[in-house]
Amino acid sequence: MKNILPIAIAFLLFSCKKEDLARPITAGDINSVQEVGYNFLLHGNLLGAETAQIDLDQDGTNDVELYSSAASSGSSGLMPVITIKTLHTQVAIHVDVRQDSVFQANTYHWQYAPDGTPAYFYSKVTSCERETAQFAPIGVETNKYLEPMAEGHLLSPNSAFAQGTFGIAAAEQQSTEVEFFPDSTVYHIERLKSSCFTFPENSIRYLGFKIGGDYGQKLGWIEVEYLGDSMLRIRDWAIQRD
Repeated sequence: MKNILPIAIAFLLFSCKKEDLARPITAGDINSVQEVGYNFLLHGNLLGAETAQIDLDQDGTNDVELYSSAASSGSSGLMPVITIKTLHTQVAIHVDVRQDSVFQANTYHWQYAPDGTPAYFYSKVTSCERETAQFAPIGVETNKYLEPMAEGHLLSPNSAFAQGTFGIAAAEQQSTEVEFFPDSTVYHIERLKSSCFTFPENSIRYLGFKIGGDYGQKLGWIEVEYLGDSMLRIRDWAIQRD
């Protein structure tokens, strides 16, 4: 009986500590979190990307990477590419899980090339929006998007979290295959438009995260401001106190 009481007390203290760290937090509220203080501008372009890796819990291991660059799109010109990526299995980002309708349009046209031979263009565009009457529904898919929390948004351990790479600004994806024949050229063009998610511009938002710790999961947020183009200011981040 003498050994049971200390073990029970130790278990109780551990359980209380874990429950305390699992409490919900509020985006932008620094009363229940440890604020780090950070200010960095990412502004990549076609000539080179810029990245920032962050050690959210200050344990010597980087947890997330923010990436900024730009991509050339055949239909939309220069488009920004800004993402956040989890770097290991002990961290996850707060997401919004949606059921998106998927639409697809197949078009065809031809024109004469400068050498006088005909060029044929077969185009397939997939989008989550029915942009024109040519787009037909082809199904529904489940997608996970960043949740750009406004100040005051409640983040809890039961909120939706996911691992991987998530877009803040994402260029549409395009691929082109070309077939050359003696009397013609055929182009097969496929485009995937990323029009389902729009991150608010010139507005301070908070990216929620959940990360493993000595006493279980801690919650936190990264304060960012998307300035348009391929510019993202990382203003701050905070994590629940021990």
